[in-house]
Amino acid sequence: MTEAQLLDAARSIARLLQLSPAGTELWARQSVKRANGESYRALDHVDLQIGQELAKSSPDRRRLDVLIEQYAAESFALERRRKRREIDDAFHLSATDRQKIGLFIEKKYTDSPKGQRPVLAPLP
Repeated sequence: MTEAQLLDAARSIARLLQLSPAGTELWARQSVKRANGESYRALDHVDLQIGQELAKSSPDRRRLDVLIEQYAAESFALERRRKRREIDDAFHLSATDRQKIGLFIEKKYTDSPKGQRPVLAPLP
């Protein structure tokens, strides 16, 4: 998808969340920025190394164990950065828009059967 298409998709989601026009634009732009593939470069590099090791006729299990740990650490760091940016962005929205996003996140879990993670979250 092009950046313009990503921006249009993010705007559509923001409108479904019933954010204000200013909140829709800000949330959409920040969502596209968070989706930037640049942040996945280190994770992809480790995944590439895992694939290369597995493709060998005699892969080194200890090397794969080290790579798995690197992958897990990078994945955790990436998710922490993504969530931190998402929260920081929420504080640039109006209080009403921030609360709507919070309620949307909350409903993802409270509207799911107990003990199950939602696959797709229902829109408010």
